[in-house]
Amino acid sequence: MIPISIVHESIHGLAYKIFGGKVKYGFKGIYAYTQEISGIPIERTKFLIILLSPLTVMSIATLLLPSWLGGIIFLLNLLGASGDLYMSFKLIKYDSNSKIVDRIYGFDVV
Repeated sequence: MIPISIVHESIHGLAYKIFGGKVKYGFKGIYAYTQEISGIPIERTKFLIILLSPLTVMSIATLLLPSWLGGIIFLLNLLGASGDLYMSFKLIKYDSNSKIVDRIYGFDVV
């Protein structure tokens, strides 16, 4: 699970960097996390891309693996992305012009 989590969080970090963010990686217990630390507000749509990019990229990548291995990785990544999906569902309720600031506890809408 930990290697999947590290790849997942690395994809978040890459997406943050593509949109101009500065990232910090860390662990809370056995869970890895990525946090944008510059405090810059990120457009809602871009933040949704950041949230959903690991699930999307890794889901597509699992199609290139043998089905038994791809299925296991897909399921573990989907379980690990449950927080990302939850935050995405919360964010789509806001106006598309909203700006998001990443916080250690989640995000603030500004």
